[in-house]
Amino acid sequence: MVRGASLGVNKSIGSAQGWVQSRTMRLGVRFFPLLLCALAIGGCARRDRPVQAAPVGPEEIGRVVAVHRELGFVLIESQRAVRLQPGTELLAGGTDSEAGRLRLSGERRRPYVTADLAGGPVAEGDRVYLPAPADSAVPTE
Repeated sequence: MVRGASLGVNKSIGSAQGWVQSRTMRLGVRFFPLLLCALAIGGCARRDRPVQAAPVGPEEIGRVVAVHRELGFVLIESQRAVRLQPGTELLAGGTDSEAGRLRLSGERRRPYVTADLAGGPVAEGDRVYLPAPADSAVPTE
């Protein structure tokens, strides 16, 4: 009888150990993907990136696709101009003093924006430039 009793005790201890091991295994399997995701997200942390210098000269932002002189505006195809504020001054056709002057208006539908004619010659196909900021002018000696 002692023999049977000892088998019962060993059996209950063995089943308790098995229960603990299977429970631990289930928790590990359940939380392993979460741990993996946490490590992956941590690996995507932003690293210091080199700062890009501001452009020194005028920056090309698009081209004129239609000119409506009677209504006083042009249609510009541009991905970059969509992010500019209405009222921003633009140059059309070149960057010299004879370039057409435009003033960005609020009407926009990607990839097109409209600009009011502010003076100078503007034609379809002209490239549109954002003038260089005044403080980025290169000093001459």
